[in-house]
Amino acid sequence: MDISLIAAIGAAASDPTRVTILARVDGRLSVAELATAVGVCPSTASHHISVLKKAGLIHVATKGRCNVPSKVPQGWLPLARALG
Repeated sequence: MDISLIAAIGAAASDPTRVTILARVDGRLSVAELATAVGVCPSTASHHISVLKKAGLIHVATKGRCNVPSKVPQGWLPLARALG
């Protein structure tokens, strides 16, 4: 059991802005488009996406000049296993 990963997942899910961003991630919107949709500046969205990525909850692909995040459903498994 990777305690630091479980803590990262918990930390990522503890911020309302990150949860809002995660809810909007669909694999089509770029970071800039997500920022606009959520009502934060692009640098703030990028920071939150970095935290979500570190926790393994999203993957970010580069499409042209844009970074496009998508959900990683199995990213929640370490937390689910820890909670039994």
